[in-house]
Amino acid sequence: MDERHEEANLAKKLKVSAALGFLGAANSMAIGFYLITTTLTPFLISDLMIQGYLVSIVISAIVIALSYGSLLTLKSQSTGAEMNVAAGLALAFVYIYYAYLSDPPLLRWLSPSGILLVLPSIFSGLIGILTFNNN
Repeated sequence: MDERHEEANLAKKLKVSAALGFLGAANSMAIGFYLITTTLTPFLISDLMIQGYLVSIVISAIVIALSYGSLLTLKSQSTGAEMNVAAGLALAFVYIYYAYLSDPPLLRWLSPSGILLVLPSIFSGLIGILTFNNN
């Protein structure tokens, strides 16, 4: 009976981790959509357009990594959790760069509560890593 209960708890934790990963992917798409539509306007400086092309590639890679990592987490593979942490940290870097360091700061209006958009992907990986380490 205990073994069945532990398997059910493990499955629940992995589902929560995967759900947070998919939520992080959706948040990444929202951040990326805003940045791309803001930087790819013809009225802005061409340097921002180059940043728009670069951010589209980076956000696409983050979304793919979060989605694939969440699928691997659902399949009980620990590499999925590690991918989610890495993608979450990359998304945090992108958010912090565009909120505080870029010129003009495109996400400053969203600060400081905008970091909450990044946290589900990081928590997804941390929950997965802790779950796999405990079992």
